Parts: sequence; C-alpha cells; structure tokens
Amino acid sequence: RRVRGFQTFQHYFKQINLSNMGAALSGYLESPVTDKEVQDGLSKLGLSYGASSMQGWRVGNEDAVSCVPELTPDSALFAVFDGHGGPEVAQFVAKYLPDLVKQEENFEKDSGAALLNSFLKIDKMIVAEEHAEELQELAGTKDDDEEDTTEDKLKECVELNAEADMPIEEILEKYQKEKNDAEQEEEEKKEPVFEGKGKGKKKGKEGEPLLNRDIVRIVDVLKSITGIESVSMTTNGVTLSRHLPALVAAGLDNVNISLDSLVPAK
Repeated sequence: RRVRGFQTFQHYFKQINLSNMGAALSGYLESPVTDKEVQDGLSKLGLSYGASSMQGWRVGNEDAVSCVPELTPDSALFAVFDGHGGPEVAQFVAKYLPDLVKQEENFEKDSGAALLNSFLKIDKMIVAEEHAEELQELAGTKDDDEEDTTEDKLKECVELNAEADMPIEEILEKYQKEKNDAEQEEEEKKEPVFEGKGKGKKKGKEGEPLLNRDIVRIVDVLKSITGIESVSMTTNGVTLSRHLPALVAAGLDNVNISLDSLVPAK
C-alpha cells in the first residue's frame, strides 16, 4: 500500500509545475538510463528467443521479464510483467507464476484456463501475510516496516484512504510540508552538541568554530538561553577578522586564539 500510494503521488507530479519542488519528485530522471538487461537462447524445442529490458527515464526499472523456454517438454512461457503495483510485485509474479501455470492439472488441455487460474492464485499470494516479508525485501522497505508498530501501519492506511478523496493540490501541499519539516529536522541535527559542568558553562564539541557557516546564529541562540552567562570561543584566528564584527553583534563575550606557531610562515 505504501509503495502504491507513493507511486500514485509521483504519477501526478509530472503533470504539474515542478519549478519550486524539484523535478526529481516527478518520478523521472533528467536523462535516461540506457543500459540493457538481455536474455536470449535456443530451447530444446528449437525455439529461438530474446528479451531486452531498459530502465529508461524512470527512477527505477518497474518491470520484470520471464523467459522459460522449457516450461514443459512441449511448451514454453515468455512474459513481461508491468510494475504498476510496484517493481516488487512484478518481480514476485515473474518468480512464481511459471510454476503455478505448470502445476495446473488442465494445462496441457486448456492453457488459457490454466493461465486464468494461475493469475487468480498469484493475486492471493501477493496479499497473503506469509509473503509480506519477501515483498518488503524486494521493495527495499523491510527495515523501515520493522520499525513501524501496528498503530503506525493503521494510521498510514487511514491517511492513504483520506488522500484518495483529496484534491491533488491538497496532496501536494501536504507532501511539501512533510518535506520541509524533514529538512528542518535534518538542519537541527547539524547543530553542535554542548557539554559542561557548573553554572552557566557549556562546551561545544565541534572543531574549528569559524568553519561552521552558522556560527553567528549559534552564538546568538546561546546568548538567548537562560542560564548561560557568557559565550566564549577558541579559534585558530585565521578568519577571525572577517567574522568578528558579526560575532560581537550576536553577543560573543570572549575569544581565545590558539596558535600552532608564532612564525608567520608556518
């Protein structure tokens, strides 16, 4: 459900203006991947066959191919499975359908009916709990799903059902907000971690502070925290003259310049 819902979202993206959201979200690449996956051969029945698959403009190859030149002593099976349900579904069907067809009792007499029964069986297998883990591995979502609780999964189902009735503009706005929130969270993780003992004392665990492009904002934030009495900085001083006015304006109280050598050439 997660993969299908996200791919539906990607499908609509390519129909709207992506200038503010990035073309990568459209589900298409800036240039096609033209590497080919090729199968060919000659069966014992004297049948020559060949198959070629290419990813093209899409982010990933969604289709799967089955080439079974000797399904039975007097039959072969060749098929292309479209990955509209997700590439993992196409791969799953390509793996299991040939054996299902071969196991049909009436295959030799009525291959059409055998195919129909096999399609119905593979449909049931796809949604069966016993195959969920394999599909997750094929989709690359197994580790993510293991972290989800039953409550998380139920919430996700409710959200996907709600999106089915939402105008596309609202869906885009929702995903844009989630994207912005995720980016903000990543930025917050980049903030330096502080440690220290004693009243008003915190020590940054970063290296040269002036290499941090947000150093002025960090000083400003530290000065606004209740309990921090002063903000000091230890630096090699190489770029201090360029940053000092802004640092003083932000509230920097003291600077300790640590020099490796007093020889200018060094």
